Amino acid sequence: MKQKLTAEELRSIMSYDPVSGEFRWKKRLSQGTRAGEVAGCLNTLGYWQIGIRRHRYYGHRLAWLHFYGEWPPTEVDHIDGNPSNNRIGNLRLTSHSTNMQNLTRVSKKTQSGMLGVHVTKQGFSSKIMINYKSIHLGNFKTAEEAHAAYVAAKRELHEGNTL
Repeated sequence: MKQKLTAEELRSIMSYDPVSGEFRWKKRLSQGTRAGEVAGCLNTLGYWQIGIRRHRYYGHRLAWLHFYGEWPPTEVDHIDGNPSNNRIGNLRLTSHSTNMQNLTRVSKKTQSGMLGVHVTKQGFSSKIMINYKSIHLGNFKTAEEAHAAYVAAKRELHEGNTL
């Protein structure tokens, strides 16, 4: 079984700027890397991924390792909801449920185009998840009203919320 990447090894091959959240190669590890270049690329979900010795790592987890010297023991949440923003001030340790409460983007599958809003035959409804249970917030004439109800409930009930 391969040893996990250590903070010392990471620091020897990459620099990390905690203000910008950017990683740069310190030395060439393969044909695809050059000293001084920005490391990694954005995946389809907007997260930075960096390949090191045939393993892919998420940039936010590497930022935590580089800055604090240890792998994060839980999930790392992007406080502003932007998965490509790996500034250390934008990262926090959190549980999975709290991390999910910080979702700020609407799924592409959502018909209404608004967070927490569902299209119904009567208009729009709003619901929120609490402890794996769906709570109905009401039916509304407009998507904006349903969204406002969702945001108000989210601010009150979701500790991880940053809306």
